[in-house]
Amino acid sequence: MHMEMLNERLQKGLNNVLKRYEELEELTSSVEVMSDFKLYNFYLKQMKDIEAVALKFRELKAIENETDIQANNERESIIAQLKKMYLENSNLEQDDITIEISTKQDETFLKDFVELVVEFLDKENCSVENNEKTNGSIVLTVSGFGIYNKLGKICGKIKKIDRGVETEIVVAVLKKNNDEIVIDENDLQIQTSKSSGAGGQHINKTESAVKVTHIPTGISAECQDERSQTKNKEKAIARLYEKIAQSNLKKSQKNEEKQRKEIKNKIFASTPAIIFDFDANKVFVSETKKYYSLKYIKDAFGELLEDLRI
Repeated sequence: MHMEMLNERLQKGLNNVLKRYEELEELTSSVEVMSDFKLYNFYLKQMKDIEAVALKFRELKAIENETDIQANNERESIIAQLKKMYLENSNLEQDDITIEISTKQDETFLKDFVELVVEFLDKENCSVENNEKTNGSIVLTVSGFGIYNKLGKICGKIKKIDRGVETEIVVAVLKKNNDEIVIDENDLQIQTSKSSGAGGQHINKTESAVKVTHIPTGISAECQDERSQTKNKEKAIARLYEKIAQSNLKKSQKNEEKQRKEIKNKIFASTPAIIFDFDANKVFVSETKKYYSLKYIKDAFGELLEDLRI
C-alpha cells in the first residue's frame, strides 16, 4: 500500500479508527449487548460516528498489494477522500484530556460524579488514570476518540439538591495539545548554500550549508558547522524538531490558560451546568432545558452528553 501518501499521524489515526470500529462490530454482534437496548444503541451510535472512515480505510487496505494502473488511481482517490473525511470528523481524533473535579462542600457527591464519568469513559473505551488528591479534588487523565467533544460542555458548577440542602462540585475539562512531533518530509523545504563561517576555503566553495523550513508552520533551522552537506542537513533537521517542540509547548501553555479562563467564567456564572435533584428524582441540564430520570442516570449519561453536543 502506498502508505507514504499518508503522513505518520494520519496513518496511525486511521489504524486506531479501524481497530475501534472492529471492536464495536464485535460488541454490537454479541448477545449480551443486543439484549440491552440502551447499551446496543450506545455502541451503535459510536459505530455510526466512525463508520464511513473505517470502511473507506478498509477499502484501501483491500487493494494494498495490487500494482496495476487502475489500482494506483483508485488508491490515490481513496487516500484523498480519507484525508478530507478524517479532517472533517472531530470524533476521529485521539484526544488527551484532563478532567479536574473538586469541591469544598460534598466529597460524597464528588466521588459519585467521578464514578459516573469513569463508567461512561469505560464504555467509550478510553484509557483513564485516576489521581485522587486529599484536598477535595480528583483529577482524571483521559485518552479516547473525540472524548473532548463529548465531555467539554460539562465544565462549570454541578449542583446537588438533597433534602432541601444544596451543594456543588466544580468540573474543569482541559484538552491537551497534541505535542507529538510528526514531520512529513513532503512538508520540508531544503535549501543549500555556501558556508559563510570559519573553516577554510573548502567550506566556502561548496554548497555545504543547509537551511530546512517546515512549510506548514514556517519554522526554520540551519546548520553550516560541518563540511558535509549531509551532516549539516541532519543537524538542521534535529534543530528544527527542537524549535517545533518549543513552539508546541508555548501553544499548549497558552491553550490551557485560555481554557482555564473560559472555565472560570462558567464557574462564576449563576446557573449550574447540571443539577442533580434527589428530592425530585431528576437531573436537569441547563443548556438544553432537559430532564433525565435520576434513577436511570447511569444509562442516560451518554444520551445527556450527546444532547449537550448539539
